[in-house]
Amino acid sequence: MTFIQSIIKKILPNSEQENTGTEDHYLQLERLRIDHDWITAKVTKNGEVYQSLILQVDIEHNELLIDELYPPDKLDHIEPGDTVEIYSQNTSKPVNFYSRILARETEGDEARWRLELPAEVGRNQSRSAYRVYVESEQDLEIELYSDNEPMLDVRIINISAEGIKLSFAEEIKDLIKDGQEFTDCIIRLPTGFDIDCDIVLRNLYSIRTPLPHILGGGKLTIANPQHRVKLQQYLASVQRQQRRRETRIA
Repeated sequence: MTFIQSIIKKILPNSEQENTGTEDHYLQLERLRIDHDWITAKVTKNGEVYQSLILQVDIEHNELLIDELYPPDKLDHIEPGDTVEIYSQNTSKPVNFYSRILARETEGDEARWRLELPAEVGRNQSRSAYRVYVESEQDLEIELYSDNEPMLDVRIINISAEGIKLSFAEEIKDLIKDGQEFTDCIIRLPTGFDIDCDIVLRNLYSIRTPLPHILGGGKLTIANPQHRVKLQQYLASVQRQQRRRETRIA
């Protein structure tokens, strides 16, 4: 087993290793991290360009941790929720994708940035683990309950058959916490079909833009096989529509 293959074995579940080739973008990110290669981060709202290094590729939580941005100018204008374009400077390890800033973390005099790791980076993931961004899709709803009362202003950002990322209104931040389990949840598809599920929250972040809200990932459990199939069919349909829109724009 080569060194790179051993890295794949460590960072990917066994069920996904068979589908991972040498061109997998997650692997490229891991190579960039190991070799301390510079990446470029371009903030889309103002076009400012920075350099950084990859500190961690967290596939399980769909997150990317990078070092402080250089040069350290105009960083006050960058906020959680901003979109950045990430691309490698080493042409032998090509990576290019858009991400969202989750948080700027500081420890002593050191700072680092936590970004979302979008599903499009890992094109060879198994279908059930592939997350689809649905925050712009209409008529997709989710019902979560706290003390038997429905929680308001909860939106789905991205979703797969095994994981989900949710946006919560800032006003309900005291009702949610890392590790919290929501049972008997309902994901309502635009067709009106209800998917029964359970969700365990993890990695909550406060986001200030465009409006204050809480972003949190979660483990999604769908016990009913028919419901899992319905969700996968819906996500496949959304992906086809998104590809058609991207083709028209291109």
